[in-house]
Amino acid sequence: MMGVKDKKIILCKILMERVFMNIWILNHYAIKPTGIGINRHYSLAKGLVKRGHNVTIVASNFQHGTGRLNIDLEGAKYKEEFFDGIRFIWIDTPSYVGNSIRRVINMVVFALRARFNKVLLGKEEKPDVIVGSSPHPFTALAAERLAACYGVPFVMEVRDLWPLSLIELGGYSNLHPFILVLDYLDRELVKKADIVVTTAPMMKEYYKERFGISDNKFIWVTNGTDLALFKDITKTDKSDGKSNFNIFYSGALGLANGLDVIFDQLKVIKMKYPQVRLEVVGYGPLKEHLVYRAENESLPVRFHEPVTKDKLPAILKNADAFIFYLHPNKIYRYGISLNKLADYHASGRPIIMIGECANNPVKESGAGVVVSSPSEFSGVLGKLLEMDESARREMGRRGVEYAKKNYDWDILVERYAEVMDRAIFNKRQKKGA
Repeated sequence: MMGVKDKKIILCKILMERVFMNIWILNHYAIKPTGIGINRHYSLAKGLVKRGHNVTIVASNFQHGTGRLNIDLEGAKYKEEFFDGIRFIWIDTPSYVGNSIRRVINMVVFALRARFNKVLLGKEEKPDVIVGSSPHPFTALAAERLAACYGVPFVMEVRDLWPLSLIELGGYSNLHPFILVLDYLDRELVKKADIVVTTAPMMKEYYKERFGISDNKFIWVTNGTDLALFKDITKTDKSDGKSNFNIFYSGALGLANGLDVIFDQLKVIKMKYPQVRLEVVGYGPLKEHLVYRAENESLPVRFHEPVTKDKLPAILKNADAFIFYLHPNKIYRYGISLNKLADYHASGRPIIMIGECANNPVKESGAGVVVSSPSEFSGVLGKLLEMDESARREMGRRGVEYAKKNYDWDILVERYAEVMDRAIFNKRQKKGA
């Protein structure tokens, strides 16, 4: 067994050797920088490339949620594309709508074509570390198998606790055959991983409770944002020229996002506070339903088409406040890592949060108000409207300061580079044990 001194020597050697790393990231749902959606791995990869590393992102050509294609493969199974020095490998996978059996087929096809990818396996270069990112564990399985093939560290990145999310949010039985398969894969992969990255701070407790895994195996790297995009929007600049109080929501429009519940409260709010308007930026399966409700019930809502990340600040600059809702659910005992929260804090406006969770960023930052129930929305909104403008501005200032310390991609990229170092260290430690 290695002593503490031996471990320190190995880690120091790794840090000294770290000039260039060849990093492969498998993320089924990754998008290109010109796409609409979550660009976590593009942002991390961009920062790693600036630091001299080589990064390859392997993703499906079919976009989850939108049904769009990242690129026209022209009948090919795989295709390479480069952005900002990052190599993307797009894999052809079957299309699907909703959470049907075709989505499961899509997952399995992606995992198989990633594992036996001719573009990856045909290269002479060898990766130094391979990352497999959830939500579903089939992607992580492909990454683990590739890592075993090359004899390099495997990093498992957990962005959603599958199958727990499907059980607690989706209502699936924990004895459903598909759930049992997911649970088995999740258990085996987290044990095999050299490092486990979580996007929410308390996710590690889930694995520690179930499998007794040590704290040393986990690193928390939350979702972030590009603060430079928001530097010019800290002052209110309303484009409508009116005295409306604009509350913005940006992100997915699905059952889990709870806009239906917020719409229910707007019936009362439009009578009490006629100056309030909800601005919705996003897409999702419930958009058509929400548009119908807004029109049929004459709700004070305006919809905006989704935009790429670099164009989002130009829309959010018209916000007076932001809002999001968490359905009451036990799964939030492991914390949250909503992409929209990084943007909300960086925008420098008060945040209205409805719901409860562990490690609450809005409470920690002091950048807004938090209530447990949607029925409290009207009351807390009234208090926000009665506040002096300077008090609301102070909330926004605290949000920006919190974003600088917690959501800046430059900081998160350094933490991700530490993940790679730790993975290599753990791998060498296993070999030397």
